[in-house]
Amino acid sequence: MKVYINGKFVDENDATISVFDRGFMYGDGVFETLAVYNSTIFRLTEHLIRLKNSLSLLYIDINCSDLELQDILYQALNNNNITNGILRLSITRGVGLRGLDIANCLNPTIVVISYNIKEFPVEVRKNGVPVIISSVVKNHKRSVDPTIKSNNFISNIMAFKEASNLNAVEAIQLNSDFHVAEGTTSNIFLVKNGVVLTPDLSTGILSGVTRQIVIDLCKAIKLPIKETTIKKHEIIEADEIFYTNSIAGIIHVKSIQDCTDNNKTYQFMSEQKNISGILYENYKELIKLETGNYWG
Repeated sequence: MKVYINGKFVDENDATISVFDRGFMYGDGVFETLAVYNSTIFRLTEHLIRLKNSLSLLYIDINCSDLELQDILYQALNNNNITNGILRLSITRGVGLRGLDIANCLNPTIVVISYNIKEFPVEVRKNGVPVIISSVVKNHKRSVDPTIKSNNFISNIMAFKEASNLNAVEAIQLNSDFHVAEGTTSNIFLVKNGVVLTPDLSTGILSGVTRQIVIDLCKAIKLPIKETTIKKHEIIEADEIFYTNSIAGIIHVKSIQDCTDNNKTYQFMSEQKNISGILYENYKELIKLETGNYWG
């Protein structure tokens, strides 16, 4: 696999950055993960808008236009002969002197890594997955701006480790007010009495690209949708739950284990009968319409 680093494509075994890079030293950078269908990067414009917002909020100037970034990403696809797959675009503040001062960091590091696809098993789509409510609280929105898709993922990693220890595949994190925030790599939705609910951005969450697609799909097919504050008991009492991200798409939740309450477990309905199944079919059709293909 060929990896792009600062203007060059190199073999993955030769892909290195400086040990003094602030992305390595401090997690000082941002990233986007993009799905590729039929040699087309799905919703690239939306990802680049979010990327540029993240960079701006961190005062990182890459001196690279959206068209130039787009060209780099498509070169990565071509150089790795990828028709259907995943791209990860990472940008750090670059190499700097010892300490936290960013004034001397003038040359950001840009990396693009390509991955082959790993399709979700059919039974996962059909039956759903187990998740937990994590005891690891989400970073406060006034501490780390949640609109920044940051390389600093310690909170997410610790919550995901907690899920892995319980054989779950995702962890739902609460915010400092103990309201439902988001998953470690996903946005959360629930359904109650036919209404689709998702945490409002003011809860302190990332504005997911797939999250917005689902909101738009709900409106298009006349499903009631509401962005709101969701208390923990509401997700436990939901009729169904699902989560979203750019690679998984829409994943139905079959059970929740609550790590904030003695690991109590709650079961949910089969995907064959639920709203997430309807939304997933519409999501697939949207991708096919925009790219001509769908994997997942």
